[in-house]
Amino acid sequence: MIQLPVSELARIINASTAGGHGHISGVGTDSRDIKQGQCFFAIRGENFDGHDFVNTALCGGAACAVVDRRYNHQPSPKILTVTDTVKALGQLAGHYRWSRPFKVIAITGSVGKTTARHIIAAVLARKFKIHQSPANFNNSIGLPLTLLGAEADCEIIIAELGTNSPGEIEVLSKTASPDIAVVTAVKPAHLAGFETFEHLLAEKLSIAKGLRTGGMLILPAELTQSPQCPKGDFTVAAIPPMPEDMVFSDKGSNFTLAGRKMTLPLAGAGNVANVVVAWAVCSSLGIEADDFAEAIGLLKPIKMRTEIVEYADVTVINDCYNASPASMENALGILAQMGRRHSRRKVFICGEMAELGQDADKFHRQLGQTAAALQIDMILAVGQSAKLVAETAKNHYDGIETEFFKNTESLCDNLQKYLQKYDIVLVKGSRSARLERAVEKIKNLQNDTTPLRTPAAKR
Repeated sequence: MIQLPVSELARIINASTAGGHGHISGVGTDSRDIKQGQCFFAIRGENFDGHDFVNTALCGGAACAVVDRRYNHQPSPKILTVTDTVKALGQLAGHYRWSRPFKVIAITGSVGKTTARHIIAAVLARKFKIHQSPANFNNSIGLPLTLLGAEADCEIIIAELGTNSPGEIEVLSKTASPDIAVVTAVKPAHLAGFETFEHLLAEKLSIAKGLRTGGMLILPAELTQSPQCPKGDFTVAAIPPMPEDMVFSDKGSNFTLAGRKMTLPLAGAGNVANVVVAWAVCSSLGIEADDFAEAIGLLKPIKMRTEIVEYADVTVINDCYNASPASMENALGILAQMGRRHSRRKVFICGEMAELGQDADKFHRQLGQTAAALQIDMILAVGQSAKLVAETAKNHYDGIETEFFKNTESLCDNLQKYLQKYDIVLVKGSRSARLERAVEKIKNLQNDTTPLRTPAAKR
């Protein structure tokens, strides 16, 4: 992590100060987590203002605090004042990135960013000292914290870049200055911040604007051939095609990649796609197919991302971290395959897909059509947009049962009325629904004094 004198920090971020002394060893934005000697950046957010916790951070051992010009305080050598604390954090991260011989891999895309990062990190960690984003630290605060958290002897940083509005990816990419920039896929997601899908595509491709000279841009094959493909002093490489011999099971898949038979202990075709992205990155850094296959064979599921959990009475596909049309379709495919394979009832706890803009209704209705085509047995819809999924599915498939709940609390209060023993339950929706509470409720139902109903025998 970054270590430097307070006076040097002030110079880098163009801060006015009363003449600070000492050193910092790391940075933080949460006063509850500040460690001795760190620098506290006071960030103004939607729910909290870090300036309200400056004294808490300093009393907790922070070496100094970076504040903006609206913060009223007595002159102190521990207070560094800037115009914008978020921009100052990015400036410091950019300085640190260039001060060390790191290689940086930056990943963006509508789906698969976090899982691809997870796979790439697991493979490269066998050969290099790596540092990766904690959780999905992919915005103007999270990315700098990722860069600044790397130890000085780190060899490769693997970071995610996310966006909700035009211009964000370019700024983040220029902060990270990646050696390798990756676009996993571009699908409808976060469209509320963009006028059209073409604008979203341009935003994702703007990751190339921060690429270092001589770097590599890795794109889906169709984008490498499109007029929108960025041009510059870097190499453009295509993500390889999906394997043709994929065989799926409940817990993973088998396939051939780069001439090597591989076993992936993560469910669904979407995760195979993430492996193919990871191979494009890792092979460019000298990883051999045998080493890659061995590494992915040892992967562990990522919490709340197609995480299959076996309880006493039901099987849960916990994919409730977030949702987009593409990821919803992939998760429904896993549910349908598992249900058919074991002749068990397929239940979809469906939350809303957020940030889809003016096309939100259309995408929710399309998801309902997909659920009907896959003959999902029951949809428990949470939220008004999810209600469209259930209604559309019912209109296209008479065999489906549906129920609507205004919120996750109402769903949890009624789950026992609808679930049966041996169900396979997909739980998925956007982060705002916090559907992990439904997963916890299902877990608790296993210990309830009133057991789940046993399904009636089919005649």
